[in-house]
Amino acid sequence: MTNRLSNRLIEAIPSRIHRRIFIGSLTFNALIIGIMIGDALFIHPPQPLRSVEVSRNMLFDALPGRDREQVADLLRQDPSFRDLAETNIADLRTVLTAEPFNPSALERLLSEKSERMKTAETLLQTALITRLATLTPIDRRDVAERLGRRP
Repeated sequence: MTNRLSNRLIEAIPSRIHRRIFIGSLTFNALIIGIMIGDALFIHPPQPLRSVEVSRNMLFDALPGRDREQVADLLRQDPSFRDLAETNIADLRTVLTAEPFNPSALERLLSEKSERMKTAETLLQTALITRLATLTPIDRRDVAERLGRRP
């Protein structure tokens, strides 16, 4: 049977170099597919949390989808939360490219962002507490079980 298979391969690809290239290509494709499957099955560690304190982010992530979306909508409507990234990047670019460089302007800008972060954290905390207070004990237990896992 193996002899018939190799004869059919020889008939399909008469040149020895082309057969080796073909077999090498199949091997390479199997390797790539194996890497992709391994990557898909590998449990990736959670990404570092940004913007707000870890416990608030973890609570937000643990909320059921509909509740998480309601909290996110509330946050999107508040300018202190919404403008954290957008306006600050433009301002940072302006300060960093100004000649002569003004360290006190950068310090002032970073302090302003810190204050906005505190306001945003307070807003998120209030929204989380309000949302969690409306959940049933069973739903809160589910939230507690999901703590630390990404949605």
